[in-house]
Amino acid sequence: RVGSFVIRVPAASISAETIDFDGAVATVKNKVSELGGYLDQSDIRGTGKNKNLRVGSFVIRVPAANMDTLISSVSTGITVLSSSESTTDVTLQYSDIESHITALRTEQATLLELLSNAESLDNIIILQQRLSEISYEIESYESSLKVMANQVAYSTLTLEIAEVIEETEVKEAKKLTFGEEIAESFNESIELLKDNSRTFLIVLVSALPHIAIFAIVILAIIFSIKGIVKATIKRNNAKKAKKSEEKK
Repeated sequence: RVGSFVIRVPAASISAETIDFDGAVATVKNKVSELGGYLDQSDIRGTGKNKNLRVGSFVIRVPAANMDTLISSVSTGITVLSSSESTTDVTLQYSDIESHITALRTEQATLLELLSNAESLDNIIILQQRLSEISYEIESYESSLKVMANQVAYSTLTLEIAEVIEETEVKEAKKLTFGEEIAESFNESIELLKDNSRTFLIVLVSALPHIAIFAIVILAIIFSIKGIVKATIKRNNAKKAKKSEEKK
């Protein structure tokens, strides 16, 4: 917290797809310029020819007050697959840098006073060397504050747009009533049953030749066993008949 203010860095990200890649990119660039922003990074991969579809990645900086307008504008005409927004609290970091600058300026003032009264050449050299170091440190910290101030004043939108042949159908989420939940669950069960039945039939049809061969083999085995059993019974009966005749 700086004074009574909390310093936050806003950011958002969008992942989308479109069949009109050139039109979408042009819309983004025009809207960014119109809202007083700029493209911090831009990377387009792919050619868009011979099914080599393109993917564009953009890091956009826009005045914080225009962030919502930008998100709404770039989302028009493309299919948004996912989006998120966040803020990073940099209050403590900002305060810490300010404290370092204040301490360095205090040390700088003290050393300048000592330098004005220094008589020894060695002391003068040491004081001047430390003053140069302090000056460099102050410039570095002030540069960090400027970067942070820019981050606060400008929101960051990370945007990725993929070129597709057919855009994904995104269904809007809605709260279902109890009856609608039951109906949806029933419909899903029916669809699952249809899918399972379809899969079973496909597997069955593909397995029919193997089943037929297996059935033929089983039948052959059964007939062979029956034949063996009949032959055995016939031989046994013949033996019994022969023994009966011999006893007579």
